[in-house]
Amino acid sequence: MLENQNPGDISFEQALHKLETIVQQLEQSQDSLDNMIQLYEEGLSYAKLCRMKLEAAETRINILSGNLNSPPASEENNG
Repeated sequence: MLENQNPGDISFEQALHKLETIVQQLEQSQDSLDNMIQLYEEGLSYAKLCRMKLEAAETRINILSGNLNSPPASEENNG
């Protein structure tokens, strides 16, 4: 389960794969309600982790894109 792992230790791809596996288990399961709720809770943790990693990637891309739109340091000093 995710709670005993550091979120930084798992990649987006690993978290997404685990989430997909949990969804499949829930769709095909004839397990007890308690076990299904536990799986659902674990799935929510992985979904939250995926969202956090996507938001971090989006922020990083926005920062990098902003760097493309600003003039190089040599032009700023000469201009």
